[in-house]
Amino acid sequence: MDETLEKLRNINQLRRALTHLVTPASIVAAVAILFGTWYFMYLFDTFVTSNLKALPGSALELAIPYYNVFKQITGKMRERIISAHEKKGSIVRNVPPDKISIADLDTLQHLLKLTDIPKHKATYSRIQPIEGRPAIAQSLDPEDHRRLRRVIAPAFSIKYLMGLEPLLLQVCRSLERKILSMPRDSDGYITLDLFKAMHHVAADMIGITTFGGTFCLVENGQHPLPTSVAQIIKATAIRIAIPPFARDVYNKLVYDQINDFQYNFIKDSIHKRQAANANANDGVYTDILQWIVDHGDKGVFDEVDMVNMARTMLTAGGETSANTMAWATSLLVSNPSTLERLRTELDDAFPGSPNQALPLETLKRLPYLDAVLHETLRLKPIVSKVYREFEKDTELSVRDDDGNPKTYTIPAGTMTYIPIAAVQTSSKVWLRANDFYPERWLNDTNTVTEEEVSQFGIDGNAHTKSSSGINKSKGGHWGKPVLCNKQAFMPFSLGARDCVGRNFAWNEMRIILGHIIRRFDILPAYDTSVEVPGVDFIAYQISRPDGLPIKLKPRV
Repeated sequence: MDETLEKLRNINQLRRALTHLVTPASIVAAVAILFGTWYFMYLFDTFVTSNLKALPGSALELAIPYYNVFKQITGKMRERIISAHEKKGSIVRNVPPDKISIADLDTLQHLLKLTDIPKHKATYSRIQPIEGRPAIAQSLDPEDHRRLRRVIAPAFSIKYLMGLEPLLLQVCRSLERKILSMPRDSDGYITLDLFKAMHHVAADMIGITTFGGTFCLVENGQHPLPTSVAQIIKATAIRIAIPPFARDVYNKLVYDQINDFQYNFIKDSIHKRQAANANANDGVYTDILQWIVDHGDKGVFDEVDMVNMARTMLTAGGETSANTMAWATSLLVSNPSTLERLRTELDDAFPGSPNQALPLETLKRLPYLDAVLHETLRLKPIVSKVYREFEKDTELSVRDDDGNPKTYTIPAGTMTYIPIAAVQTSSKVWLRANDFYPERWLNDTNTVTEEEVSQFGIDGNAHTKSSSGINKSKGGHWGKPVLCNKQAFMPFSLGARDCVGRNFAWNEMRIILGHIIRRFDILPAYDTSVEVPGVDFIAYQISRPDGLPIKLKPRV
């Protein structure tokens, strides 16, 4: 009994002692000590022991943990990388302990075209809609990527895509009818949000070519599938940025619901097409969906492959064209002389009624239209960066701001951004780097033709054809800017992993922009002296609260 009482007294004494020790002040002190210790180790690793400590970078930004996470989830990573390269040079250290960014032109050509530096495993595994079954854009295995590309590439050949022209023109006509049905202001103009309109028409073009019919977004303004694209793009950007423990929670609360909806909708579209094919009375389909289904029926694709292919078209194909068209319009209305020159070219090429359909074959031959598109893609690339990874220790020779070579050792496992936006807008690479100046793409004969991918080899490398006239100015490098540097133009990436659907995107953009400029007089309905802001959630897009308000009047 006495022993029991003694133990109870000791326990009570201990409890009282702990009560005095564990106070709010002591808890705060303990947390501060733990954080201080962790932060000291973070700084020590970042600035003392890191194998990348020799690379230039902002000491202040490197000293702020999760600085890039904040920039990523707020859509401002594009500006952060551009600024870093302008201030620190062609190679910069972005995020401790193992992330860098490379904007040196010769180095990028070597890494992407010759070495084919692999995608960053940690990043691309996070953005796979179906874990372990990546679509072509997320594929990490070179053999799997070649397999997918070998099968789908012919569906994006020039010849096959020309057969889709009537479908694209059908959607473009639908947009014109929608605009003409809207109420007019007292000055005869129609005001609409062209940012939203471009997304609607691009989504309907994807719908009619890949899902068996338009989503009727142009007419009705609503459809759950294209709406889910914007949602999943932002959700994916957040998944890339946040740490693993938070990612699992975010997936369950947000991402998985959007992802499951997309998968089931696309699967149903495929099943409907397969059922229609079984009914001989339904006719013969020649769109991209049919290409996908045919290869599923042959056993080349399973259901997941087919869904992934269609989903890639929905996300990559629609967003690239829609956002490029919105940015092009904003740049044109801010530069009236450029807009007038483009309209004159279209009027000369199509001297009849403004109401006529504009054949793609003629649109593809218009040098100033292509120059405007090139310049828009240079200034506002929709994908501002891609992610690669060094598999082994690598010696890199890059140029400093004076153009002199400098060598760094990059350890295995280092992730590097390929900063497309920084390369394409740097004053160290381009003269008049931040000016919207389409004339830079014209040669002495005022002609320019986009180099279109005519076929793809089994290795996935693109073979291009180009008519004479494109400005192929070379000789520039980091620290030696030139007016036009084709080597620094990479809106669809470079090498074996460049965008397989680029021809489709070019066709969409030529048709949409050509018809809008030819058919309507255009004025801005906002203050063009204020730069149009953008936000970068995987795709770089306009972020004005009211979109892109534009005034249009039918031409006669």
